[in-house]
Amino acid sequence: IHDAVKRNILRSLQFVDIPEEWQGYFYTKSADMAITSAEPIAVRVFALQVMFNIGRGIPELRYELRELLTDLEDHEKAGLRSRVKRLKQALKKNGHD
Repeated sequence: IHDAVKRNILRSLQFVDIPEEWQGYFYTKSADMAITSAEPIAVRVFALQVMFNIGRGIPELRYELRELLTDLEDHEKAGLRSRVKRLKQALKKNGHD
């Protein structure tokens, strides 16, 4: 799949409520893309946002997301660092940290 297709699908998914029966699938696929350094930064950033949107209501996924965000907070790309910082703040603000 071309990077632009992945990027635009993830961008769209961050604005919709994903049905419960699809949340596991999209969370796993997003996690795979977020941790893969070969993916473009935009794909990884949108994947993190999709993971956050799905995981914020599920304690086990919040823990996993928090660990991933901690691993990525010192990334060399500013765009990724910025989204990681924003998502970590959102977790803290909502009392999930």
